[in-house]
Amino acid sequence: PCNSWVFCPLPICWGLDTGWNHTFGECWLKFQPDPTHALYGQRGAYTPEYQHKYRYIRTGAPSHVPWTGGIIGGPPVDTTVSWTTGIEGMKSSRGDELTNWRAWEAPGEYEKRLAKRRGGGKRRGRG
Repeated sequence: PCNSWVFCPLPICWGLDTGWNHTFGECWLKFQPDPTHALYGQRGAYTPEYQHKYRYIRTGAPSHVPWTGGIIGGPPVDTTVSWTTGIEGMKSSRGDELTNWRAWEAPGEYEKRLAKRRGGGKRRGRG
């Protein structure tokens, strides 16, 4: 069952999947196993390091994640919190840290990166 969505509101929505040109109006319905702790791939502004690393993908990463989305049945979004997306994860203005989930990774890779980033700590890997 679908309980979340992603939408491209711009003429072109930049993405790392270089085999496809995402354009205005594209919309995906998705499933989040736990809507109260949803998985996000990217949020907010891209860090300078992220933009530098992906400068040769298409025309380079824009300043902010171009996609918008939502979760049906999830908690309300706190619009006072801002996010940045870096090479290995996301950080919020209130100190939350999330490890980037990547749809194209082999099973187990996310968990390995999450464990490495946590370094034995107790940060959550999902949003």
